[in-house]
Amino acid sequence: MDMKMKAALLAPLPHWGLLLVAGASPALLTGTVSRSLMIPVSVVSWTLQIFVFGLIVSKVFPERASGFWEILREYGVKFLIVGLLVGVIAISIQVLLLRPVLSGVHPIYIRGLVRAVFGALIVFVWPLIFLGRSGIGALFSGVLFLMRNIGSSWWIVGMVVIAQLLQVSGFVLFTEHRAGWTFVTLLVSAFLSVYLVTASFSGALYLLVNIRVEDSLVEA
Repeated sequence: MDMKMKAALLAPLPHWGLLLVAGASPALLTGTVSRSLMIPVSVVSWTLQIFVFGLIVSKVFPERASGFWEILREYGVKFLIVGLLVGVIAISIQVLLLRPVLSGVHPIYIRGLVRAVFGALIVFVWPLIFLGRSGIGALFSGVLFLMRNIGSSWWIVGMVVIAQLLQVSGFVLFTEHRAGWTFVTLLVSAFLSVYLVTASFSGALYLLVNIRVEDSLVEA
């Protein structure tokens, strides 16, 4: 394991509590079927993830925003705009794939596949937003960077794919076997999924800025 991969996996560790809430909240919603709370819970989850991303960036660049409200003001709007844009495209593709040709496939697998592909394609987009690119500029630049550096980015893409596999697996297990152990599995898989997504953000950030990652970079 090289230094960048090790640092990427360790970077989210100091923020595990925030990531636990960000991952577990939507999972709890799924488990209790409280659909009316989906929007506010999703907003909380996204907000916490933006905050953790901002903290990781401030660890690399100490002069960047590091407070909760400062991070939201600095990056929140661009993050949400790109997230909504990508979400609309992904949902449109999911609808097309769920046409009769794939009618025998469970929708959760289609959603998981599309999210895994899109997550891999835009893995460099999120750190570019935090590095100051405009939303649309970050989207195009991030995908182009991945295409040009796919050989050195395989482990980052792998974390995104594994994160989606964990999320889908936890959801499928819970929906097919509604029991205490599957609910725990749902929560654990949701937390690990968010953790790996954050680690992939860190890895993409380190690769983008081409820094030499020292152990001190990921200290709590």
